[in-house]
Amino acid sequence: GNQLPGITPHSLSSGIDLRSSNGLFTSLNYLYSGKLPLTDANTVFADSYHLLGAKVGYLLTHREKRIKLAVGADNLLDEKYSLGNDVNGFGGRFFNAAPRRNYYISLTLQYLKK
Repeated sequence: GNQLPGITPHSLSSGIDLRSSNGLFTSLNYLYSGKLPLTDANTVFADSYHLLGAKVGYLLTHREKRIKLAVGADNLLDEKYSLGNDVNGFGGRFFNAAPRRNYYISLTLQYLKK
């Protein structure tokens, strides 16, 4: 009658990507993971959590070159959660630390062959 370890009974993942004709783009993503058991006996559980991420940027294509510049953030709600739980972890080690709120900048340069 126990829940299957490592499997949450409730989860939701969603996102939206928007791109305009002038090169601007944005991306939003959301993940909810419900409380999940980490042992066969269901004596240890990982807490539920909500993750929210966002990215905005600009894409420029000129002749045979493409340049993409973006800025973004992950874990905008600053959730404290475990990324990659260890089911039936040896010695009581079940949790792996995940990054708190974090930010990034990316630059992509491409040469397009014709």
